[in-house]
Amino acid sequence: MKRIIQAIHYMYRENNKSNNLLPLLEKKIEVMKKILSLFFVACGLLATSQVSAQFLSFDKVEYNYDILSPNKVIDQTIFTCTNRGSEPIIIKKLVPSSDAVSCTITRDTINPGNMAAINVSLNTQNLSSIFDEKIEVYSTDAVLGKITLSLKGTVKEISQEIEQKYPNVLDVVRF
Repeated sequence: MKRIIQAIHYMYRENNKSNNLLPLLEKKIEVMKKILSLFFVACGLLATSQVSAQFLSFDKVEYNYDILSPNKVIDQTIFTCTNRGSEPIIIKKLVPSSDAVSCTITRDTINPGNMAAINVSLNTQNLSSIFDEKIEVYSTDAVLGKITLSLKGTVKEISQEIEQKYPNVLDVVRF
């Protein structure tokens, strides 16, 4: 690059015998060098980045229970994940943030195109009024090796009147 600049200087001096425009030309050359450098860096990054053959997607990463009664255990499938890649993904472990949450997954190895469900059991006995519990999912996903799922809600005493008026409970809904 330095030889090119020297050649341009030489040709410019020989033709114009004036150095008035030389600083402007040098600035333009410096800008061109920066642009070319950025271009080559971008090309290098694109060339070395690999398209992931593994990609785990979740139907949602947050679940809101709304209002729950204290001293209850709620078991339900809340999260489902799908392998959208071309290679199998292995779920290494599920780590809940406290003893109030326990979880299992229906399968450890998720083949391409297949799904797995994360079953969650939430015990409201030791939860404060407003809670935000987490589940960390560790996998062999090349892009997101760790995903954090969130369980939110409020633990509140439900009056006897409501329980008598709506005695049937389906998951977290009274009717």
